[in-house]
Amino acid sequence: MSLPPRLIRASARLATSHKPAFVYAPGLSLPGGDERLVCVWDGEPDGFTSIPAGNAVGDDVPVEHVSLERFTSELDGLADGEGWSSLDAPVRRVAGFAYGVMLSDRSGAGTKARGAVSLFPWRLTDVSRTSLAAEAPEVTNELSSCTDGWQRAHLLDAALHRAYVAWFAAHQRYWPGRERRYAWVSHFELPETVADYERGIWDTSGALGQAELYAGFVDRVLAE
Repeated sequence: MSLPPRLIRASARLATSHKPAFVYAPGLSLPGGDERLVCVWDGEPDGFTSIPAGNAVGDDVPVEHVSLERFTSELDGLADGEGWSSLDAPVRRVAGFAYGVMLSDRSGAGTKARGAVSLFPWRLTDVSRTSLAAEAPEVTNELSSCTDGWQRAHLLDAALHRAYVAWFAAHQRYWPGRERRYAWVSHFELPETVADYERGIWDTSGALGQAELYAGFVDRVLAE
């Protein structure tokens, strides 16, 4: 895979001028995503939000920061079947790392983390699947009785996130998040007929129809 030159230049500046433990570009195994960098720090993360990719004004690459302690804790949490249920859960950061490109690794911690994510955590598969099966009937009932479309969308946002985590985990894949989810489904060669149920939820406006399609989506996830 060919990396965007601006990312290479920006990461080189990071490695020489700021010296983070390691730097990676998240999610680049699927072309077309946002070009950004994540810095993992031995100590307290720095505070800058971008770094120049060249000499041109405005040619900056967005930068996110996380401490090595937190990053390692998030990896350990997933191994224990934790850190996946909320919309901003660590599973998304770990997916970005697992399916991204490491650009520098001053401390060797990045290589160690690569080894950790290469062994998919069976506890994540087991816990997410069990939790989904347990919550699905209640979510379906809430959807079918909810007359407020905005409230249903809020409920679906969280419930579908958890269902996707379980689906991807059943195939030993980390859930990267809802952005470009159909592209990730195709990239990992997951059955697109399952995703079609989720897609259909948003094409249906009624509470009963959305509840029925959600239940159908979960049924197919659990059958994987």
